[in-house]
Amino acid sequence: MHQREFERHSYVSTAQLLVGSRAVPCEVSDISLGGAMIRLASPLKQGAEVTLNMDPYGKVVGTAVWNREGLSGIKFTDSAELVGEILAAMASYSGA
Repeated sequence: MHQREFERHSYVSTAQLLVGSRAVPCEVSDISLGGAMIRLASPLKQGAEVTLNMDPYGKVVGTAVWNREGLSGIKFTDSAELVGEILAAMASYSGA
């Protein structure tokens, strides 16, 4: 059985994905310290470096690792500490 390294949090919100010099609208479906699952119009090239901009909480750099049925997986390459700060801000704002 596959066990995830980090607990995932359901989080549905619009965001912007920066792919090179392009800003692409997306929807974050869930997020963890290690990555996020996002929905976007076109699949990402596996291995592409991206930045997930979750304004007003912050930006996280990652790599596209999979695509399936309109969803893409991003593995964060920024530190878990930075991502943790963003997750804490999101939880604080949502009242969770």
